[in-house]
Amino acid sequence: MGGAAVPSTLSLSRRNHGVHGPRREGSLPGIPRFKLHHVYLATYAFDSRFLIANATLFQIFVAKLLNETPVFVKRSWPGDRFWDAQLALENERSILSSCKGPYLLNLVGVSDDTPERVLLLEHAAGGNLSDALHNEYCKPIEWPARIRIAHHVAVALQGLHRARSQIVHRDVKSSNVWIADQWSAKLGGFEFAMKFSRSSQTSSAKCPHKAMAVKDPDYQAAEHLCAKTDVFCFGVLLLEIISGRKAIDVNHHPPFVVDWALPLILQNKVNLLCDPRMRPPFQNSKAVLDMARVGMRCLNSLSSRRPTMADVAEELKMLSLKVPLFEQKSGKKVLDCKDFLKILLYYGSPMMDMRVNTPSMLQKTQKGSGRQGVSVGSGMRWNSRMLTVLNLEHFGWE
Repeated sequence: MGGAAVPSTLSLSRRNHGVHGPRREGSLPGIPRFKLHHVYLATYAFDSRFLIANATLFQIFVAKLLNETPVFVKRSWPGDRFWDAQLALENERSILSSCKGPYLLNLVGVSDDTPERVLLLEHAAGGNLSDALHNEYCKPIEWPARIRIAHHVAVALQGLHRARSQIVHRDVKSSNVWIADQWSAKLGGFEFAMKFSRSSQTSSAKCPHKAMAVKDPDYQAAEHLCAKTDVFCFGVLLLEIISGRKAIDVNHHPPFVVDWALPLILQNKVNLLCDPRMRPPFQNSKAVLDMARVGMRCLNSLSSRRPTMADVAEELKMLSLKVPLFEQKSGKKVLDCKDFLKILLYYGSPMMDMRVNTPSMLQKTQKGSGRQGVSVGSGMRWNSRMLTVLNLEHFGWE
């Protein structure tokens, strides 16, 4: 999967472009402050070449600090809703200045020496989860990595809900999840988060209004907001991670991924639920189905019957231990004959119109243990109504 590369043209010399050292004086103890002019230079006047994400109110650019640390630069869209975006950025700064964690997109610094507030956030080299799931040019994420990402987001939400002043994210979705090294996930997008005092159960006063794209059926108003709203949104995210479908996609029927996925989960049809770009999860099918069932419990219409994020994180931790990450080896993948027969049965039709880059389509080989395997060429096409494969990378193999 292609990550969000830091532009090599960004020099960190004080005589050239780069974000200069922080100014720590002022009203933000512990949070480094940067001059907007230096941020402006580091992004080459917010040049579109360094733009990595666009949202309704915000843009995210990539830059470097003088110590070679890559960062995300988050600024408001100039326009009619500029001041709404500024209020949201101030809310995000307030939230992130009070919490920090390994699975959060932590605050690195802030630029507030002008009326335009800009945030500097941790960099995630793997890019955005939404792009990784839905961009056809990105290599599909393997099942162990998907479970790992889901577990990390659950741990992040667990920490927010257990904080001294409970934090409700309110905007848990794939575009707010960023992928770091070793498929570690970081949760961002705190513009609309709310902080609650546990003693009085009152929320932060200046939190901007958020019209939730995924509506919790048990959510009435901000006054009744609770952590279980995040649990519901996380359940939607789990289904999106498993299926590769967007949470709401008018090109599918039904458009809401929950309405489409829940009947399949109840019927244990895990193969129909899984991302069609992926190889069917034969060895991991039970783990994927268990993850889908966790998502189904999170989606209970009654918030009181949903699990806590602590329970969800524990279940996903056990699943991630059962399906550990593995190193993908370069070169031709040797498949076990049983798996190859399962693939034929899964797609429901014989290989009649297969095109390969090598003269021999299938070659029987002897593996180190003496067990017979099947080696597949580097490119092929299935004569199947289920899937067309032009490159083994799209099928989950190298």
